[in-house]
Amino acid sequence: MKNKYEISENIKKLRESLKLTQSEFAELIDLSENAVGKIERKENLPAVETLYLMAERLNVPIDSLFKPSKKVLSKKSSKAHADFVTYINTLSAEDVTFIHKLAIHVLKRNKTS
Repeated sequence: MKNKYEISENIKKLRESLKLTQSEFAELIDLSENAVGKIERKENLPAVETLYLMAERLNVPIDSLFKPSKKVLSKKSSKAHADFVTYINTLSAEDVTFIHKLAIHVLKRNKTS
């Protein structure tokens, strides 16, 4: 099954682009580190609900997990993204919610401009 390999490779590349360890990513998606490793090694496929959560935590549309593997982010974008994620992880849940709402507002506004 070709898609299985693409999903596994894409998840791993996206996780690594965010400079997340398997353990850190597992915690974000409420799986064990072992389960994440099996997914990335193409031994298991994640459940549909887990795919949605993975895409959300990796900040990508779910369909990007199914696309043929390729370079996910440029080095510059990858560093900026990783720095942003590191910063967000230092904030309170209330601050993260505020930033999320603000980002959605700005993005919607830019689409209508």
